[in-house]
Amino acid sequence: KLVEAEKMASLGVLVAGVAHEINTPLGVGLAAASTLQNQSAEIAQRFSERKMTQSSLHAYLENAASETALIRGNLERIGKLVDAFRKLAITGGHQVRQRFALRRIAEDVLASRGDQLAQRAVASELLCDPDIEIESNPDDWVTIFSNLVGNSLQHGFRGREGGRIRIEIRTAGSQLRVDYGDDGTGMSHEVRQRVFDPFFTTDLQHGLGLGMHLVYNLVTLGMRGSIRCASEP
Repeated sequence: KLVEAEKMASLGVLVAGVAHEINTPLGVGLAAASTLQNQSAEIAQRFSERKMTQSSLHAYLENAASETALIRGNLERIGKLVDAFRKLAITGGHQVRQRFALRRIAEDVLASRGDQLAQRAVASELLCDPDIEIESNPDDWVTIFSNLVGNSLQHGFRGREGGRIRIEIRTAGSQLRVDYGDDGTGMSHEVRQRVFDPFFTTDLQHGLGLGMHLVYNLVTLGMRGSIRCASEP
């Protein structure tokens, strides 16, 4: 009963978080749609009464472009949130597993972020024996490396240029160890304690606060592994 109660409490927190995160862009989109609807009704009435001027039409078109861009941006944010929630729903069901070289996955992710790394003058170092092969879901590892690199770019190197990302992958017997690090600004004790919490982010304007939580779930639930974070300012 205690386990079930804890599960329901966690579910309640997650549902409340989902509702909160979606409600904000939804509210902004609804407000923009309502404003656009009122402006459209007003310009239509002016047109029917033959009172529409070139300046009023120009103002309406400018406002319409602004409002539709606002609606689209918030709908895209909702879409990203829904996609992130879908990825978080690890049910332990059947996953496509295959044998592959882990170095290739890491190389592909770094290559896909090549332009962003170059723009921020961030160098990357990958230490991994190309012969290391694992049997797993390659998409999960793409997600893990993508979120780690993205987290460095968005938070570790925020407000500065130049830096280094280092990934080291090695094996010890039947165990796989992945060390990921950057020489960014680092984290305070408070941030480090919450880095894997859902909806926690230090960049409220651009962050969803789900990337590192997704990494945590993939490693601990999907792969039955462990993950820890060590950092200081």
